[in-house]
Amino acid sequence: TGSKRIISIPAKTMKMGGLRLYCNLYLMGVQNTPEPGCWKASKSDDSEVNLRYVDLSGSIIIQFSEECITVDRLGSSPSNKYLMHESMILNGFLDELNSIV
Repeated sequence: TGSKRIISIPAKTMKMGGLRLYCNLYLMGVQNTPEPGCWKASKSDDSEVNLRYVDLSGSIIIQFSEECITVDRLGSSPSNKYLMHESMILNGFLDELNSIV
């Protein structure tokens, strides 16, 4: 399975821990969007949040560093349904980020 950078958001300064917690809570809240049980959120380490799709064809990996927030897709051949749902999740995620900066 391959990884592809989808979004890279540069930051001048950020409180990484607080932002990661806020984003993790947001992603936990969208696990059933747009269908019940289609996403599973997990935290792999202190700088990363993972959102795995139910058909296991792909995952969204959000990483936080002092310089930027990156969003990667893990999965070399994600399903069409995954891609459609991913766009919904990422649009909501970007709206949430925009509302707190």
